[in-house]
Amino acid sequence: MSGKSAFSSDRRAVVSFAPAYVVKAGTTATLDLYVELSAAAGNDFQFAGEIASSSAENNLGDFVTNPLRTATYTVAASDFSKAGSSISLNQSNDLIEVGRFTIQNQDTSSETRDLKFQSVTLRQNGNGDLFDLSDLQLERN
Repeated sequence: MSGKSAFSSDRRAVVSFAPAYVVKAGTTATLDLYVELSAAAGNDFQFAGEIASSSAENNLGDFVTNPLRTATYTVAASDFSKAGSSISLNQSNDLIEVGRFTIQNQDTSSETRDLKFQSVTLRQNGNGDLFDLSDLQLERN
């Protein structure tokens, strides 16, 4: 939704939207802030933000994130793999299974850790028109 930004020597980063992000009249928008981290353990981060440029008459408000302290830890492993065969389908108005996959928790640590997945990215690798598809669903078997 926004372009990537890097921090400058004055410890600031300007994140721009192209095209501009629109908050429609009478509505509220919630945005999530993400950052790639490659810091050693023991560093503290806290971000403060404000609107730098908008069409509003007054840009009121700002925010401060909760402190984030880096630590050393090992992430649990997972295996994401195909589970099924390729199928040939004819045009239909019914919901059809177009693929199947498994996700296996391969954590080998002394602790029992659950894995939490919040999204899966799917890409269309064929030559079909995506406008012919609707109601994409994932079901747990």
